Amino acid sequence: MMIKVRNSINYKSQKINMYDISLFLMLIACFALDDFQYVGIIFQSIFVVLMEMALLMKARHLDKWLVSYAVWLCVFIFFSLLSSTWASSLNKTAISSTLSVIQVGIISICLIAYMNKFSSVEKLIQGYILAAYIILIRFFVEVPISSLGNQSRFGNDSLFGKNETAVVLAITALFIVWHLMEYRSTKWKPFQLISVFLFLLVTMLMGTKGGLYVFFIGLVVLLVGKASNPYKLLATIVGILLSVIVLYSGIMKIRILYDSIGYRIEAMFYGLIGQSTDASTSMRMKFANYAIQVFKDHPIFGVGQDGFRYINCYEFTYSHNNYTEILANLGIMGFVIYYARYIKLISNSLRYHKIILLPLVLVIVLLCIDFTGVTYSLENEYFVMAIIIALLRLVEQNKSSTTEVD
Repeated sequence: MMIKVRNSINYKSQKINMYDISLFLMLIACFALDDFQYVGIIFQSIFVVLMEMALLMKARHLDKWLVSYAVWLCVFIFFSLLSSTWASSLNKTAISSTLSVIQVGIISICLIAYMNKFSSVEKLIQGYILAAYIILIRFFVEVPISSLGNQSRFGNDSLFGKNETAVVLAITALFIVWHLMEYRSTKWKPFQLISVFLFLLVTMLMGTKGGLYVFFIGLVVLLVGKASNPYKLLATIVGILLSVIVLYSGIMKIRILYDSIGYRIEAMFYGLIGQSTDASTSMRMKFANYAIQVFKDHPIFGVGQDGFRYINCYEFTYSHNNYTEILANLGIMGFVIYYARYIKLISNSLRYHKIILLPLVLVIVLLCIDFTGVTYSLENEYFVMAIIIALLRLVEQNKSSTTEVD
């Protein structure tokens, strides 16, 4: 028995209601207008209020997936708040950091409630695409050509200096590729392929390795998962290797790409084999290693939420790795609590991967993203997790209803 998930989505004429509009505005504010903080807060609040009203009016119902996620979130938030009691007296941000988790957690719960149909999931993905287009427009309008390819990155205060912006572009490109592979659309295929190219181009010009890393890991999972027999799998692997070689050669030979991201990829490889590397890669490795040392000194409960930056012997900053950051701040207890959520997600993604592959792709992508930065309080991390949960829930419900009919 096979559920045709693609038949559950109607792409022709989807009515747009006030929930959809508030969703689109919120995603644009969070990702494309991230440098305007209060705009994001306003549209996040509007979306949450509307969804709370919908829940109260029973337009959306609670289910085991939503309740389970809410329980996990509450446990993690409680432990984070509790950690402020043993945090260093110098730590002034333990509670404010937890408040950020509460903020994105509430929004993600509303997103799961919102995505009670496959068409709602599609609208959220469309919101990602819309936000990515606006990022593109802002990049080509606001960034002077003279500032590109100078072997330097944009400042952290800039939208284009944030790793999360590049990751959003990469995940949006993955959404489009998945859509092309799943539904084999021909009408919009050229435009979609051009969009993927532009998203990846801007990711490279921003000088963010994490964005490329995320896209290609997700693409590999998509392609391998779609291979129906050993011969196609072998052809897929060969195709991936050739593509990587061609892309790498292009990045290294095209001056503006090399000076934007090529030199950073080169430095990363040097660092992996123990040779001298660039300052960014070197400091990241030092931060992660020191965070591991802090964890060894405080293995059970850590040094308190957001506490690592206050004892970082190199610089007043986080460890640039979600795994080492949580281990240092919350110890093995916090680490287990935070990543316990993934056990069910991985299990169910593997269970339903032949029906719909996207959840498995996104789970692996999220776990990979966590190597590239501290993500436990970032919107994108929780929004993607909401998509995974919504898709798995819908497939399970679809399968149950089909089984009952059978």
